[in-house]
This record gives sequence, C-alpha cells and structure tokens, in this order.
Amino acid sequence: MLFPLEVVYGQEQPRQLKEITVKAQPQLVRKEIDRVIYDVQSDPDNKVESAIEMLAKVPLLAVDGDGNIRLNGSGKYRIFINGKPSSLMTRNPKEALKSMPALIISKIEVITTPPAKYDGEGLAGIINIITVKQRQNGYNGSLGANFNRYVGTGQHGSLTLKQGKFGVNVYGYLYQDLKMKTNERTTRNSVTSVLSQNADNTYYSRFGAGTAEVSYEMDSLLLFSGSMSYYNSHDHYNSQRTTVLDSITTDNYNSKYLHSGALDINVSLEKGFKRHKKELFTIGYQYHHMPEELTTNNQYNSSLMEEHTLQADYSHPFTRWLMEAGVKWIDRVGGATYDTVSKNRFRYNQQIWSAYNSWQFSSRLLDVRAGVRLEYAVLQRGTYYTSLLPVIAILHAFPHASAGITYSQKVERPSLTQLNPFTDENNPYVYVSGNPFLLPVKQHKVDLSYTLNTKAGFHSMLTYNVSSNDIQQVVAVHDSVSVSSYQNIGRNSSVRLSTGVNFQISGKLRLIANLDAGYQVFNENSGWSASGFVNLAYRISEQWRLTSTVYGATPVITYQGLSNGSVIHVTRLTKTFLHNHLSVSGSVSNPYGRYRYIISAINTDQFHQQNRIQRYYRTFAVSASWNFGHLSGNVRKAQRNIKNEDLEIKSKSLSN
Repeated sequence: MLFPLEVVYGQEQPRQLKEITVKAQPQLVRKEIDRVIYDVQSDPDNKVESAIEMLAKVPLLAVDGDGNIRLNGSGKYRIFINGKPSSLMTRNPKEALKSMPALIISKIEVITTPPAKYDGEGLAGIINIITVKQRQNGYNGSLGANFNRYVGTGQHGSLTLKQGKFGVNVYGYLYQDLKMKTNERTTRNSVTSVLSQNADNTYYSRFGAGTAEVSYEMDSLLLFSGSMSYYNSHDHYNSQRTTVLDSITTDNYNSKYLHSGALDINVSLEKGFKRHKKELFTIGYQYHHMPEELTTNNQYNSSLMEEHTLQADYSHPFTRWLMEAGVKWIDRVGGATYDTVSKNRFRYNQQIWSAYNSWQFSSRLLDVRAGVRLEYAVLQRGTYYTSLLPVIAILHAFPHASAGITYSQKVERPSLTQLNPFTDENNPYVYVSGNPFLLPVKQHKVDLSYTLNTKAGFHSMLTYNVSSNDIQQVVAVHDSVSVSSYQNIGRNSSVRLSTGVNFQISGKLRLIANLDAGYQVFNENSGWSASGFVNLAYRISEQWRLTSTVYGATPVITYQGLSNGSVIHVTRLTKTFLHNHLSVSGSVSNPYGRYRYIISAINTDQFHQQNRIQRYYRTFAVSASWNFGHLSGNVRKAQRNIKNEDLEIKSKSLSN
C-alpha cells in the first residue's frame, strides 16, 4: 500500500553574521638609498597636528621648545615644498610650519645625502614636504581652525579640482599671534665694564601664506605644470629696558616693526618617451621675489632679493641602470638700503652655472648611486670659484633589514642676511651686524645607516662631517658694546648618532621614539649634546584617540659658549565625527610649569655674558578640521622640479 509523502517545508531563518574588520597597521617610516620617508597620511594625528608637530616624529629631525628644527644635530639644511625651494621656508620656517596643517601633507622626506642633481649646498641635507596628491575626478577640500591660549589663532583651507586633463590645487593658511610677553635679563662682565639689563618685552605678529598649483596634460607624454606661492608677515616688538653700566642707570623704550614677504613662480614642461616610462626630459623656470623692511626707533633697513633660475634635466633608463644629467643657471640680485640719511646701500650679485651627471644601479639586494656636480660661481666683487662635488651612496638589503654608506662633498654660500652690513642698534649695548666679506663653507660628510623592517621598525645613522671656513655668529666687546656678526671661524667637525623606533605595541597602542647624541668640536669650544622625542598614541575607540608626547634636549654647544636644554610635555585628546570627516581635539602643554627660561652663555678670555628670557610655558589649545568632497583623478605634478639648495635657512628674529 502506497502512502502519499507529505512534503515538509522548513522556514529559512536569517542569521546576521558578525562583521569582521581586519586593519593592517601602516608602515610610517621607510628607508631609501639616500633618504628617510615618513608617511604623514598614515599617521592618525595628521588631521589635528601642525607640520612642525609632525616633523618632530620623523627620524633624524629634532624640534626644540621654540620650534627650531635640527637635522642630525645641525641647523644648516634646506626645506622644500613638493621638491621646490620655497622663499617662505627660507625666510620664516618656524612661522610657516607652525601655521601649515599636517592634513595637507602626504609625506616628509629627509634627504641626508642629496644626489648630484641637487645643488651643492644644504650641508646637513634637505627636508622635502610633499603635499597630498588627489586621486579622483571632481573636487576635494578641507577647512580648519585652531586656538592656542599662548601662541594664537590660525585658520587654514585647501581645495583640489580636476576635470579631464586640467587640474588645480590651492591651499592657504593664516596665523595671528596673541601678544606674547617675556622678561629678558642680560649680564656681562668684561675687562673694561660691567653691564646688567632687565627688559619687559611684548611681541605679536600676523602671518599669511597661500599656494596655487595647476597642471595640464597636453597628451599622454607631455605635461605642463606651474605654481605660484605668496606670503606676507607683519611682526611687532616693543621693549621697556633698564640698563646699569658701571653703576650708571638708564631707561629706554625700543620698538621694532618687520614687514617681510615673498612671491614664488614656477613653470615646467615635462616630456615623456614611448620607449620607457622613466625616460624624461624636463625644462623649467623659477622666480623668487623676497622683500623685507625693518623699522626701529632710529633706524631703517630695506632689503630685496630676486632670483631667476633656468634648469634642464634628462633621465634615461637602461636594464638595471638609470642615467641622469642636467644643467642649471641661477642669477641672484640682492641689495639693501640701511641708512636713510646718508643713503648707504649694499649691492649683491651672484651667478652660478652648474652641470651634473649621475648613475644609479638597482637590483633586488643592492642599490648604488654615484655622481658628480660641477659648479662655477661668479660674485660681484670679481671673485669666482669652481667646485667639483662628488657623491656616492650604497644600500644593501638583507631579509627584513638594510645597511648603507654614503659620502658627499658640499659647499655653503652665505645668504643676504649674513652678508648685509646693516648694524641693528635697537639695543644700545648689544649690536647685531652682517659681514659682506664672508667666504663659502666647504664640507665633507660620511653617513653609515642601518634599518630594521620588522614590527618594531628601527632606524639608525652615524654621521661624521668636517667643514672648513665654517660660518658662525661671533660676539666681541668694543667700548662697552657687544657686537655680534658672522665670521668664517675655520674648522668645525662633529660625529653624531641618530636612532628611531616605530613600534605597534598592540592593536590600539603605538610608540614612536627618536634619540640623537653627538660631539662637536669648534676652534674655541667643544662638547656633547643630545635630544629625544617619545610619542605614545592610544586608540580608545574608533572615534576617540589619546596621545602623549615628550620632547627633551640637553644643553647645546655653541662656538663661544652654551645654551640650556628644555623639556616639553603635550597631551592631546581627539574625537572624530561624521564618518571621520570632522576631527576635534584639545591639548594641554607643560601643565607642571608656568614659565620656561631660555638661557644662553658666552665665555671668552675677554668677557662673560649671559642672556635669560622668561616665557610663558603652560598652554591649552583646541583645533578642528573638516574634510569634504570627492575625486577620481590625479592632479599631476612634474616628476622633476627646480631645486635651489645652496642658501642656508635664516629665520628672522626680533629679539635683541
């Protein structure tokens, strides 16, 4: 007997699978044959930190409590923006980097041994700040603002547009210092007099800068690109000073006003070849215009530097080799009017002709780069000199590690600030002057490096350099007046070890630590110095992040004396909103001490001088940034740019 089968239908029960998110921890630091690269976009703090805060995390760089940057213990370097020299970074790097938001930066390159295609100057190396390159058609941008109870307020914005073959990238920032009050004390004992000064100072400034970049792809092998940058700065300084000289007391009021600016224009045409994507020919022109005007109670100094540069580069790849060659011409014209009564003027003219050739061999385990640069410089006084500058770099790769050695020769030509004979007499007992008879500096440098590419990334570099005709500020006492001027002091040598570690301790906790220490020898002085940086970042949740940072430095040896060290502690809490498009943070700096004392001392056989500045140290800050838009195409930039590395960075100061 057959029975009908009953069909039973089972109801499907939906099940929600738990979402699993796998997050790869980004590698923030990587080593190449001649440079160390820090990936700013992979740093979660890029939305709320400034460029100068980000620089402190980069191996080989150190930032002190006043925002002064040292590369491998040296202040003689160049700062580039997108591979191009910037008048802003030459004239006023501290203000510029304090104002620039890190969120517009893609990566920071520390080029310790620039190849032969770079100018022969920048003794310690080059800091190259590369801004964000967008990826998609459309638009993208950011807006942000910050407030610091002690430093001031800032605003910044950026916008990128791209449609087809045409692209535009614009960014700018403003900064307004609150009135900064300091107390300054100076004492000096010499064989002829005894001096004591006490001054209450007030300083404030307004600063703005902007850059616009354009690119047009004429066809698949031809790219036109151009950029224009502008900055404007107004600095005000007032001082009420009491002076006791050999028991005679005088009071005086001093004021300074410094107005400086810059205009940079760059255009380039890049031609590719169908044979190989790395075969390129580039020709470019660059113009710098840098005026400056200083007015005091009884003095006036107006200066202007103009620079024209033409450059052509060609690169040709072979199977494992890359050949690079190029020529360059620089024409610098500068001048200053430093006495309105007698119309005293200083004129400065310099032309530099150069050519280079470089070869690089690359394999899986070995990279070798060798080149030579020939420079012929003609100065206004009829003097000229020729420099032949070799450079070689070798990097050998091991499993999870690499080791390298480099050697280079460099020169450093004095800047207009150092050459200008104007004497600042705003303080009647402390004068500051330039020296129009300075000679160029010559340097030999050797680097040994080792990098470990593991979970705890480790980088170290041992550097030895020796310079002749080194330029330093030298102080002498004449008729009860301290006169500071630039001099060629002769030999200067140093050995320095720099180390850095970047360790992802857990999925939520990351450690960044940098340390450098070295010994420096001048003709008149020698000694040890060291600096350190430790950053701990803890991801509380997807929206909350806590960071704690400590900077520290020992006293620094100078040509005639010593300057004291410093310790800074910053704690920051960050919250993100709107799917990470909006970031808001609050921070406190140095909660344990209200003031910081900046002390510098000079000791010679003829006199002893000490200067102490008391500054407010405890600060509270808030910042916010908002990202918006969408892109689907890249704003192309020329792969080669004009780079003038030969003038030392000089930050203008209004202190006496």
